[in-house]
This record gives sequence, C-alpha cells and structure tokens, in this order.
Amino acid sequence: MENVENAEKSYEESLASDIFNMIQSAKESGLDVDDGFQNEPFATSELAIRYLFYPKRHLMQVPGMPDAQRRKLKTSNILAQVVVAKKLVGIHIIWSSTKAFADIATEAEVLAGIDTKALAAYKEHVAQALRDDFAKAAAAAEAASNVTQ
Repeated sequence: MENVENAEKSYEESLASDIFNMIQSAKESGLDVDDGFQNEPFATSELAIRYLFYPKRHLMQVPGMPDAQRRKLKTSNILAQVVVAKKLVGIHIIWSSTKAFADIATEAEVLAGIDTKALAAYKEHVAQALRDDFAKAAAAAEAASNVTQ
C-alpha cells in the first residue's frame, strides 16, 4: 500500500513540476497567462492530452457547465482534456488556486492546488484511452499479418 501511495505522490509531484514549467514557459514567451492559454503535451492521430489554463471569469461563461463543476472553480484553473479520434471524451478540473497564474511562484503552490480525486479520474481516463488504442493497434497488426500469410 505504501508503494502505491508513494507512486501517487510521485505522479502528483511530477505533474506539479510540469504544470509549473508550463506556466513559467508561457510567461516567458510573453503570454498574458491570467487571460488563459492551452498546452498540448501529447498528441497522436488518435489520442491527445490537452491542458487548458483558464481563469474562473472565462470558465463561468462556458454554456452547459454543470453547477457542481462551477462550484469547484477558483481564480485560476487547469482542465485536462482527453481527446480520442478528434472527439473530446473527457474533461477534468485537475487544479485550481485562489492565486492568479502570474502569481504562482513555486512548484509547491501548484502541488497544493491539485485535486487528487479529479486527477485519479483523469489518469484512469487516459489509461483507458491508451488501452483502447493499444488494443486497436494490436488488432490492426494481427489483421495485417494474416493478410501477408
């Protein structure tokens, strides 16, 4: 059990570092990070992972957002999207803070804002998408090998 908890903590710390670096990189490139931005750290023709960095004021204008999600929003928020075959199949509010993105100064501040429950759901969503993609690729490879025989 301790190994699982350590792995979870390690993943959260790694993600916090990645998020912190995405914010810093966006700031250094001259973006107004407090107006919102996106980052796509992984994309293939079948699967994409996107992080949407948006302030509450923008997200409150999104039509159809469930009230339960609206209540979770703080000054700054990160939504993780899972896109399969160019279709959005999942979106999770994995991070939020009462601070503006521009005021985030440490990885520890990012780590403190991670919603572990939402992060677990997001991780499972990505894992399932990868399993499905792998199964499709294996089936295609099997079909191709049967044709050549």
